[in-house]
Amino acid sequence: CKFTGVAMRGSQWQGAAVRASASLAKALKALGYGCADVKAIGIVEGLKDAGYTIQEAKAAGYTCAEAKAAGYVEGLKAAGYTCAEARAAGYRPYQCAQAGYTYQEGQQAGFRYDQSAWGNPQVGSGFW
Repeated sequence: CKFTGVAMRGSQWQGAAVRASASLAKALKALGYGCADVKAIGIVEGLKDAGYTIQEAKAAGYTCAEAKAAGYVEGLKAAGYTCAEARAAGYRPYQCAQAGYTYQEGQQAGFRYDQSAWGNPQVGSGFW
């Protein structure tokens, strides 16, 4: 990877916790960098918008909280995150329903709403 004429290897970026814009993630994707490469640099913001899938993010080691920060909802369950992880990351009940979790999984994860509230965007805006 070259920035202003300086070659940087992935290991030099390790743990840098880069706070990047979506345009940087898109640029790296366009240059052929995989999701694991982007994770090694520390980029979260813009990951989804750059075109990386939630499955790629999970395989690269992104936490559920990082997936939320990147804007992922749909496919969360299919990617392998648990409903408990989603709840701990701050996903609301309706987002968990969108992500593919059942009401029963939500109850097991600690959500305390009745079934009619599951999937309702008006429910769970506060701390649960």
